[in-house]
Amino acid sequence: MDQLAAVENNDSVLHDTITATEYLEQQEELEKDAAEALPYDFSVCSYSRGYVLQKVYSCKTCAVDAGQFVGVCYGCFVSCHTTHEVVELFQRRHFRCDCGTKCIKGTPCMLDPPGLQQEKSIQSNVENRYNRNFDGVFCVCLEPYNPEVETRTMFQCVICEDWFHDECVSKVPDEDAFEEFLCKACVVKHPFLQRYMHDPKMFCQVESDKTKTVDDSTPTFNENGKRKLAMPATQVDVLTDLSKVEEDVNVESDSIQNCIMLPIKLECVPTHLFALTNWHERLCHCTDCMDMYEREQLSFLFETLEEFTTEKDSDAGMGSF
Repeated sequence: MDQLAAVENNDSVLHDTITATEYLEQQEELEKDAAEALPYDFSVCSYSRGYVLQKVYSCKTCAVDAGQFVGVCYGCFVSCHTTHEVVELFQRRHFRCDCGTKCIKGTPCMLDPPGLQQEKSIQSNVENRYNRNFDGVFCVCLEPYNPEVETRTMFQCVICEDWFHDECVSKVPDEDAFEEFLCKACVVKHPFLQRYMHDPKMFCQVESDKTKTVDDSTPTFNENGKRKLAMPATQVDVLTDLSKVEEDVNVESDSIQNCIMLPIKLECVPTHLFALTNWHERLCHCTDCMDMYEREQLSFLFETLEEFTTEKDSDAGMGSF
C-alpha cells in the first residue's frame, strides 16, 4: 500500500509539474500577445501636446456620465479606461485627450500629476470634433462595429474620418489603384471637389450609375472590334479642358495668382471618390481657393501631419518569472 501511495504521489507531483510548466507557457503567450497589442509606453497622456494627430479611443462608459462623447489617447485607454466599454477609432486629426477634463466630472486622469489634474478638470476641448463613430456606429448602413466578428474591408474617409464597408461603397477599384478615399457626403459638403472629380490624374474614374449611357448612346467599335460606348459630348469637353489645364498651367507658380478651378460643364453627380497619390497637389492654390480650404477646415490637405506616439515599451512582453 505504501508503494502504491508513493507511486500515486509521484504521479501527482509530475502532474503538478506539467501544469506549472503549461501555466508558465500560457503566461508567456499572454504576455507576448499583450506586447503585440500594446507595444507602446502607456505611462504618458497626450493632453499636454494639444490638438494632434493620434490614435483615439471612444469611452462609451464615461460618455454616459458626461452626457457627451469622450475620446481618450492610447496611454489613458490602457491606464484609465481598460475596465470601460471602449471603441477604437484609430487615427484622428486635431484631437486632444478628454481624460480628466471638465466633461468627465470628478474623475482625474491617473497619468497626470496633481497640479495638472486640477488644471485639466476645468478645461474643455472645444476644438475636438466628434461623430457617430464615437458611439460605435459606422458607415452609411449605420451598423454597430463588432471587432470580434467583423471581416469586411473598411475605408476611412480622409476628410470626415468616418469608416465605410467596401460592400456599402459601390464600384470600388482595386485597392492598389488609389491612395485615399473621399466619401460621397464630403463631396456634397465641399462642392469644389465636384469640379475635379473627372480629372483622371486626381481620382480613379469609376463609372457611376447616373453617368452610364447604355440606353442613350450608340455603341461604337474600335479597330480591334472591341465594343465601347460613345462618351457624351459634355464629358468630352470637361476632359478636354482638364488636359488643357495640365498643359498650360504651372500649379506651383502661376496658380498662386490665377485660379485654375474648372467650371462645372455638366451636372456632376456627387459620388464616392478614390484619390490617387498626391491628388491634392493638383487642387488650385490661388489665394481665394486657399482661403476657402481654410474656411472649410481642409488646410490639412496641404500639411504633413506627424502622428503622436509614445516610445515603444522596452518592458513589453517581458515575463514576470
